[in-house]
Amino acid sequence: MSQKSRKKKPFFPRDYLQKMRYSLGWTQKQVAVKMGIDTFVYNGIENGHRGALMNAKRLKQLAFAFGVPVAELIDLEIAYMDEAIKRTEGIKE
Repeated sequence: MSQKSRKKKPFFPRDYLQKMRYSLGWTQKQVAVKMGIDTFVYNGIENGHRGALMNAKRLKQLAFAFGVPVAELIDLEIAYMDEAIKRTEGIKE
């Protein structure tokens, strides 16, 4: 049997999360603990490895951890997704 070659999906860091975390002087582990998730999972979210779409539960956990309204994170995530789409389209060309 031959295996089809799989292209790795490009990933793009969620810079807005890193900026928020740095502004508070927190580590990824501190954010993960506040969210109630494993540091590895948070790292994947911040670095864009954990799927293209952020789900509502994660956005709510992030808002709680950072002490910001969920609406603010939704706006930031939409901007992130728009930029990721533009970058992905640029890679395909």
